[in-house]
Amino acid sequence: MMQTPYCAVSATIDVLALEKVERALQEVGVPGLTVNRVKGYGLYKNFYQRDWLVSHARLQVYVRQEQVQKVVNAIMDAVHTGSEDDGVIIVTPILHFYRIADRRDLCAQTENAPESGGTDSS
Repeated sequence: MMQTPYCAVSATIDVLALEKVERALQEVGVPGLTVNRVKGYGLYKNFYQRDWLVSHARLQVYVRQEQVQKVVNAIMDAVHTGSEDDGVIIVTPILHFYRIADRRDLCAQTENAPESGGTDSS
């Protein structure tokens, strides 16, 4: 994986598991997250609907590189049932992480960056 100070962790999970994941992320110190409702299909298809689409929640958090595995494990532990529709987690390195309010690039200022980027609106 490319070495950058921050990574985006994106998880597409069952909507019913969302609250459990939120609690798990709070327990490991994630200060904020973004959640969207999405529809799609992959390995698991809803054959009972005409378009096969299944409703999911997609959440995204931005964390320091050293926190990635802890966040991924928290999501997996909260969601895993062994079913095909448990979901997926994607980890992407972030080249630049700007806070609009002060125009700072947190990736460029790693020594002064906070413990976690989160997705708070401050």
